[in-house]
Amino acid sequence: MDKVFQCDKLVVGYKSEIILGPVSFDIEANTLTTLIGINGSGKSTLLKSLGGFIDVLGGEVLFHGKPVRKYSLRDLSSMRCMLSPSFEGYVNYKVRDLLSLSRYPFTNWMGVLSERDHEMVSRSLHITGMDKLGNRMVYELSDGEKQKLSIARAYCQGTPVIFFDEPFVHLDLKQKSIIYDLLIKLVLEERKTVIVATHDMEFVSKYATEVLSVLSNGSIEKRRSSEITKEELERIFELN
Repeated sequence: MDKVFQCDKLVVGYKSEIILGPVSFDIEANTLTTLIGINGSGKSTLLKSLGGFIDVLGGEVLFHGKPVRKYSLRDLSSMRCMLSPSFEGYVNYKVRDLLSLSRYPFTNWMGVLSERDHEMVSRSLHITGMDKLGNRMVYELSDGEKQKLSIARAYCQGTPVIFFDEPFVHLDLKQKSIIYDLLIKLVLEERKTVIVATHDMEFVSKYATEVLSVLSNGSIEKRRSSEITKEELERIFELN
């Protein structure tokens, strides 16, 4: 498989504070990779560093063979996106109008959406099962519907790589199951590369292609999900 990310002696953190590293690993295309570990271990920081949302403190992240730091922000915005369940500042938008905003980077200088843009908006509603919610106001959506809208936004933006940070928080079992299925659909049917930071071990064990265990000592262990045992989880989450 093609490698989307190759990390060599990567060190990440904020300002001068090192949270994680040096670590070396890679992530393959069209897979679902999960990041697990205790709070504060650096999962969210690692996600942001991989996508070039924040600068790394050392080492290198190669994104399709090129250092992520050498891409322009415009190029990166067409290659990856970070899903957020927060809609602060957008609650008074209609669902369809909010999705349309995801297409503006692809519009002409007048900001007019093309037929292709409108098709992407409609398809993003369809694959997430939100066809009938296009005219609903964002503030009227349930937590589960907002997570579906987040996935629709990510799909609508058209990036081949999608990062998710704790997408299952505040969801009940039925809502989680729906989001599980949508994430798998992105990988298997839409050929996306999906990278998820999560504490949801049911999702990890059932659906993850590979697991990156982010340890509190600043190291990372990479395994297939089938190789994660109960004893390993107790060690990773420091339950001993």
